Amino acid sequence: MHFTTQKRGCGGSGSLNVAPNLQLVDTPDFPEDVYPAADALRVLLNDLRPRRDINWAFLSPATMFVNPVKFERTGKYRIGQDDVLMTAAGKPADISVADLACAIADDVEQKAHLFQRFTVAEI
Repeated sequence: MHFTTQKRGCGGSGSLNVAPNLQLVDTPDFPEDVYPAADALRVLLNDLRPRRDINWAFLSPATMFVNPVKFERTGKYRIGQDDVLMTAAGKPADISVADLACAIADDVEQKAHLFQRFTVAEI
């Protein structure tokens, strides 16, 4: 039996793009107290991007995740890549803890984002 190592990272949304060449972590309103962790996760993501010696995927939750915490499971979510996902009203999107867990499990099972960062948000 052969096992392949998979690394799944769940980082913050700070490294998502809010505009061309502008990540959320670099905007003037980004919270100072969160910056060190967000920047460290951005460095980790940048270190992972060229790696092919391990199977990795990096999930950045919706920007409003846990603000406030939502637990309801809908089983539905949408997927993005490197940009902040927005609501129809033009606000940063959210996702519940349960739906984020579903997205992680689905990605591990399907290997849909191998060697990629992706983001998920409620529909």
